[in-house]
Amino acid sequence: FRSGVVNVQASVGCPFRCAFCNFVKDRKYMFVKPLEKLVLELKAISAKGIRYVRFVDDNLRLDMKSLNRFCSRLVKEELDLNWMSFVRASTLEKSDIDLIRRSGCIEAQMGVESADSTVLKNMCKAADPEMYSKTVPRLLDAGINCSCCFIVGFPGETRETFRRTLEFIKSIPDDHQEGIFTWSIYPFLLAPLSFIYEQANRTKYGLEGYMGKWRHHTMDSREAQRCIVEAYNEIQNSSPIYSGDNLDMMMRLSLQERRKFMKLRHELSKEFAANP
Repeated sequence: FRSGVVNVQASVGCPFRCAFCNFVKDRKYMFVKPLEKLVLELKAISAKGIRYVRFVDDNLRLDMKSLNRFCSRLVKEELDLNWMSFVRASTLEKSDIDLIRRSGCIEAQMGVESADSTVLKNMCKAADPEMYSKTVPRLLDAGINCSCCFIVGFPGETRETFRRTLEFIKSIPDDHQEGIFTWSIYPFLLAPLSFIYEQANRTKYGLEGYMGKWRHHTMDSREAQRCIVEAYNEIQNSSPIYSGDNLDMMMRLSLQERRKFMKLRHELSKEFAANP
């Protein structure tokens, strides 16, 4: 409690079956905590002096209607809490972003994965680049920080498809937006129990290997790692995700001070990586 941040789970499971994910996808394991029970937990947390809640759900509240009901209740209860969570872009696409902000949301985390439509289709992501290009700026315009995760090297990935993802990352931040955009770029992992790990899909994409060492028709794990390093060095106007930041300290900074701090930290990290 000393940090003022507490992890809370408001729902379990995810109804989607992204091909790279090896989480259990049996619908009987999905569960949304009753709203009254969740509100009681949050009231108890607030009474302890906690200032931040990090929801650890795979996909907060699982759908748009449940998310909007949850946010409306938080506004009504007037709890002095700020919260962060993973939320699917498809859930946020038609949600009331202003309501989400007023409920105390300071950061939405999203698994964007790619900005290339073919790669997203191969991933069974049920998303498209246009949706991302609309949803992320809406959050930032409303003053909600947006942290996006990307995967490099999924079957179908090429230098050209990755370049679309990189250009997407570089295009997002706008100095007139009130939210901060951050990112993490991970190499594709060929994980057991994932849909892509099944033999039919391995054959389809010429996919060989295990976990972090793999190759397929259009890329291998070494090339994916090179892409990540190049992206890390090329991106200048936004920062990687640093989940261990002191939230009180960051919130006390003005928006411009936060931007300046995060850009400087990224530049210093690149210098250190080049000259360890």
